Amino acid sequence: MKTIHLTLYVDTMIGREVLPGIARYAREQGGWNLQAFPHLPLEDQLPDGVIGIFGERERARLNELKARGIPLVCLSGFDPPKNIPLVTHDDEAVGAMAAEHLIGKGYRRFAFIHDPRATNSALRKKGFRERLAERQMPDPQIWEANQELLKRTLPEVEKPIGIFAINDKRARIVEHACREASIHIPSEVGLLGVDNDTIECELCPVPLSSIVLQFAQAGWESARVLDNLMRGKPPPKTVLRLPPLRLEERLSTDALWVEDAIVRQALARIKATMNQWAGVEQLAQELGLSKRMLEIRFRKATGATIHQKLQEIRMEEAARLLREERLTVTETAERIGLMDTNRFSQIFQARMGQTPNNFRRKIRK
Repeated sequence: MKTIHLTLYVDTMIGREVLPGIARYAREQGGWNLQAFPHLPLEDQLPDGVIGIFGERERARLNELKARGIPLVCLSGFDPPKNIPLVTHDDEAVGAMAAEHLIGKGYRRFAFIHDPRATNSALRKKGFRERLAERQMPDPQIWEANQELLKRTLPEVEKPIGIFAINDKRARIVEHACREASIHIPSEVGLLGVDNDTIECELCPVPLSSIVLQFAQAGWESARVLDNLMRGKPPPKTVLRLPPLRLEERLSTDALWVEDAIVRQALARIKATMNQWAGVEQLAQELGLSKRMLEIRFRKATGATIHQKLQEIRMEEAARLLREERLTVTETAERIGLMDTNRFSQIFQARMGQTPNNFRRKIRK
């Protein structure tokens, strides 16, 4: 029976999320005894291997364990120690996904909330900036997650602005600063985090959109790497990085939110019926307004015509389908109610800055 020491801080969301993957590998392998502790193993409790969330501050103890021949695998890209196999997330792809989402929601000004201590923050910023540049969008402003600083800065910036935070905890700091400065989310600030921590996201006064990472799969892969090390195989030559799984959209980036309740209903109907669109006359009738009155209220609330917003909603859904469901361009066009594939490609390119085929290729790299 091999004893595997898990230094995972299991009282945290990330620690809990990776555990099922490690446990699944252990069951598949058989003969593993998993033990979870908040710290690296003590001298009289040396295990056969260690999977942990640890950083450079623990370098001395890690080096001691390595010298004793204990295989080690790190699961955190925040401050990873050197010369220890690392299983983490593709942070540049996380940043690129954030940029695509905020662009798709219509934001044309951007900011990134970073942590100067974190390696993964630098990589997420890089992916975010590069994808914005590819889409010919302005470079994001870079801010630290300091509530007092944000409370002073946010009222001065031009809005609307899409803000991408390195994780959900930092996004909550932005949300709190917006509340104190009487800045509305999402009409003035679109806010996006990472980790999909349901406590942070769902208990936020404005439910927080977040990028979902492959925590369980990272746990499984870390156990596989550790198993190979315990069998005497060489460590992997490169960092194993898992792409983000998907994006969980909530109200904080829902560009359909407006003050006018009737227009909110109209937007919801447009989104629900985009693939079988019956026209503005029918929509007005369903809402109990004249066509002219609906058009006036709609433009006042959104700054766009109903037709313009229909096309915007269709293209946002098309981007999601191409990114998440791996449909063909023709299938995607049909799903959003456009039977003319050439016309769909023209509208998509005008809004997204690239053809649907190019969009698919970049997303699936």
